Amino acid sequence: DDLQAYLDGYPVKAVGQGAAYRLSKTLRRNWLPISMTALIIVGTTGALIQSTMQRNRLETTQATLQKVTEFQQDMLLGIDAATMGAGLREDLRGKLLTNLGEPPGSGLGARFAAALDAINFTDISRQTIDQNILSEAIVTINESFADDPIVASALRDVVGEVYEALGMFNQSLPLREQVVSDRERLLGLEHPDTLASVESLGALLFDIGRYAAAAAAFERTYLARRNLQGPDHPDTVAALGDYGNMLIDLNRNDEAEQHLLEALERSRRVFGERHWSTGRVLSNLGYLYYMQGRRMEALPMWEEALAVDTDSLGAEHPDTLD
Repeated sequence: DDLQAYLDGYPVKAVGQGAAYRLSKTLRRNWLPISMTALIIVGTTGALIQSTMQRNRLETTQATLQKVTEFQQDMLLGIDAATMGAGLREDLRGKLLTNLGEPPGSGLGARFAAALDAINFTDISRQTIDQNILSEAIVTINESFADDPIVASALRDVVGEVYEALGMFNQSLPLREQVVSDRERLLGLEHPDTLASVESLGALLFDIGRYAAAAAAFERTYLARRNLQGPDHPDTVAALGDYGNMLIDLNRNDEAEQHLLEALERSRRVFGERHWSTGRVLSNLGYLYYMQGRRMEALPMWEEALAVDTDSLGAEHPDTLD
């Protein structure tokens, strides 16, 4: 029974059936309908937003827009290219063996499996998602919301985040840059949404190795938040820590240490001694000291960061394990 269930893509009784395991089985068994569902969501989200805007005043529209984009974001970020690729591989292998009349345990099946292993089905899944879902979504945004750039900006932001979740940073970059440009023009340089988009762009620039541009983005948001919200606002403290961390990769170590020490003092006071934000600053300071060869100073930072992350995030959280 377990063997047949495995071949059919259903959960196996002999192993633990946690939520993640059952979800992976469902995705692998239904990768095509799940992909098509995501495509339908992208296609219908625009119509939903447009009809809502026609019925409500601006305040209601913006609240609805946020809910719709969050819904779209949750659905699209649930697409797992690796799971889709694995499902595609197994589906293709099964269909080939069936059409050739070969039993699952045949030698031909093993040769097919070896040939399929040489193909990167995760990349194929990413390309499929891009061509059939995300690229089409961008076209729809450009055409349907040309007269409402605020809505278009919010939707481009979601698509950019999905690209990044899929590891497709180059596809996300022009979207993130356009979102920043549009919000600067429409909302102003220091509007909270503008600053949030600058931070997202900075994080992307860091991921693709453009450290100077990333540091400039985080410096801008830190200075703006300090001016608008004050030095002890949680957003300002977080921005200060991010900026200090960016400076490490530019080898501006004295400045990085100065900013990180200030961020640590403010984080302890604003967030608390055992908050994960404090743990992140401690970890970054430890990394800075380690890279400078100051290992005796790095060790206590990392030890405290581990204790903080364990308490605030849990022992199995990725940040704790990292």
